[in-house]
Amino acid sequence: MANVSSKVWEALQEIRIPQGEISMALLSFNLGVEVGQIAFVVVVMALALVLKRVSPAVLAVLNTAGATGARTMAYAIGGVSAYWFLDRLSGFI
Repeated sequence: MANVSSKVWEALQEIRIPQGEISMALLSFNLGVEVGQIAFVVVVMALALVLKRVSPAVLAVLNTAGATGARTMAYAIGGVSAYWFLDRLSGFI
């Protein structure tokens, strides 16, 4: 497995995945991650739909350009994203 980095290869050996099943294990893992992401988006969209129907005034405030709520959410999302990026980047250094 020349294409797989040594750390990944060591991790796969450590959990004792047979060499012939590594491709299927990685494919299954990646598909599981994608299904989880889709499920998360579906839940967020459902919550947004409920919020839209229950309280249109709150949604209108969040959708207003330059609104404090929208700006706060954007900074919170950006802050978490930056933290995760730097955390993962430090693993490569």
